[in-house]
Amino acid sequence: MSVIVHVSDYAFQSLLISSIETFPSDYIRVRAGAAKPRKGKKTSRHEGEAFGLLFGQRLLKKREDLIFNVTLAVPMQAAVHKKDSVSFSPPHFHRIREVTESFPYLELLGTFHSHPYLKDDYNGKPTSEFSDGDELSALAIAVEYGDELLEVVLGITALDNHSTRQAKAEGETIQSYCGRFKYSLSAYCTLGAISEDDEEEEDDTELCLVPVDRLICPLAAHGGGIFEHAEV
Repeated sequence: MSVIVHVSDYAFQSLLISSIETFPSDYIRVRAGAAKPRKGKKTSRHEGEAFGLLFGQRLLKKREDLIFNVTLAVPMQAAVHKKDSVSFSPPHFHRIREVTESFPYLELLGTFHSHPYLKDDYNGKPTSEFSDGDELSALAIAVEYGDELLEVVLGITALDNHSTRQAKAEGETIQSYCGRFKYSLSAYCTLGAISEDDEEEEDDTELCLVPVDRLICPLAAHGGGIFEHAEV
């Protein structure tokens, strides 16, 4: 079965803007005439990470394709920053989920978070790969929820100048630009979170996080040219 993820323009905008809002100021090089930020030494690994929940519809097409249609991304202001990951605050998580899922067309599809990088440390697609802590957090949420869930990661850095370069899409990842920001967006799905009720049928699937087969995000796929007149 193939896993396909579609992220709507509205959901992506929320995801991207929240990741830029929390991006460490010390990672942004100063333009001429601008006020200087604190002299940057690298922040701790997970400082400045955005975290949020993804909602939308889960569809099964011809029993061959599992499609996650992400239509809403909700940044969590009360994210818990741990040594090796960023995760949700359980009381706030359940509060948001309860309210959001009261809408008949929305269900929890997973979570997203960002990986902010200094420009010199950013190296494309690997910046949006999940860490061991990210995987443990994603799997714990999926097991509690009782269904396979998404983990969407945005690796992001700030460039010296605005870029209008084209996007690159490959499987689970789209690499693109927005103003001065360059990013790599990747989607993963848990595997093995659903418990089998049928005792006669043994399921040896190992609980893990795997790349989806295809990520579709029209706004990200346009590349930096769509923001040609944007000022950041």
